[in-house]
Amino acid sequence: MSLISRYVAQVKWYLPARQRQDVGDELASLLEEKVTDQEAQLGRSLTCDETATLLRGFGHPLSVASSYTSAGPLISESLLPLYWLAVRYMVAIIFAAYAATLIWFYLMRDRFPWPGFDLGHLINLGMFYFAAITLTFHFAGHLLAKRDWLNNWNPTKLPDAEAKREPLYSSVLVVLLLLGWFRLLNLIPVEHTVSELSGSSDNWLATFVLWLKAQTVLVLVVYAWLLFQPHWSAIKRLLIMAADLCAIAGGLLAFSLARTQPNVFTGDLSEEWEATIGPLFPLVPGIWLLCVAINFFYGGLVLWRQWKYNPGS
Repeated sequence: MSLISRYVAQVKWYLPARQRQDVGDELASLLEEKVTDQEAQLGRSLTCDETATLLRGFGHPLSVASSYTSAGPLISESLLPLYWLAVRYMVAIIFAAYAATLIWFYLMRDRFPWPGFDLGHLINLGMFYFAAITLTFHFAGHLLAKRDWLNNWNPTKLPDAEAKREPLYSSVLVVLLLLGWFRLLNLIPVEHTVSELSGSSDNWLATFVLWLKAQTVLVLVVYAWLLFQPHWSAIKRLLIMAADLCAIAGGLLAFSLARTQPNVFTGDLSEEWEATIGPLFPLVPGIWLLCVAINFFYGGLVLWRQWKYNPGS
C-alpha cells in the first residue's frame, strides 16, 4: 500500500485543511477497495507496476483534489485549489500592506517619510494583481492541457507519504510576497550592469539591490516549483543555498562600499524622497545577513543528511 499512501498524501496536500482528513480517509478506503477487487480477480497481490497503472487511471493528484472544488469558466478545474488560495492571500497581503503604510505614515512621517498609497491606489493594485493571477492560471491551464501533463505522470515518482512537504499555503504566500518584494526592488533606480553587480561602480545601494534581485529570482523559482512538487529535493535545497550566497555576497560588497559613501541616499518611488542613514542603520541588514548565513549552513546540514540517509532523493 506504499504507493497508495503516497498518492493519498499528495492529494491531501492540495486540499484545504478542513477537508484533508475526511477526503484522505475516503480516498484511501476507495483505492484499497479497488485494489482488493483486482487482487480477488487475479488471485494474487498486485505488483508495483499494476498498482501504478491503477493510480494513473484514477487521475493526477491535482485533478482529484480539484474535483472537490467548484469549477470556474476561466480557470482550469485542475488548478482551482491553487488559484483560490493565491487570490485569498493576494487580498490579505494587499490590505496588510495598506494597514502597515497607514501606521508608518502616522507614526514615522516626521522622521522617515515613506511613499505610501491611498485607497484608490490600493483598489487599482488589487485589480491589477487579480487580473495577473487569473490570466496566469488561465494560460497555465491551457499549457498543461496542451502538453497533457496531468495524464503523463508516473505514480512511482511520488514522494514518500512521510516526506517533508512545503505546505501549500506557505508556497503560495511566499510566491506572492516575493513578487511584491521584487516589484519594490524594481522601484529603486539601478543599472543592470556587471560593474554595478561587482561593486566597481562604487554604488553600494545598486550593488546590494542587484544581488537581492538575484536572490529573489532563485527563491521564487523554488517556491513556484514547490506549488506542483511540494517535497524538498536536493536540487531545490541547492537553489535556496545559492540564493543565500547571493544575499551574503551582495551584503558584504555593499558593506565594504558603504564605508566610502555619504550617509544619505535618494530614490524615485512615485515622488522624490531621501532618508538619512543613522549610525544604527547597518545593524538591521547585519542581523538579516547573519540570519541568511545561518540558513545557508542549516540548509547545507540538511542536504548532507539527505544525501547520507536518502541518496536517491
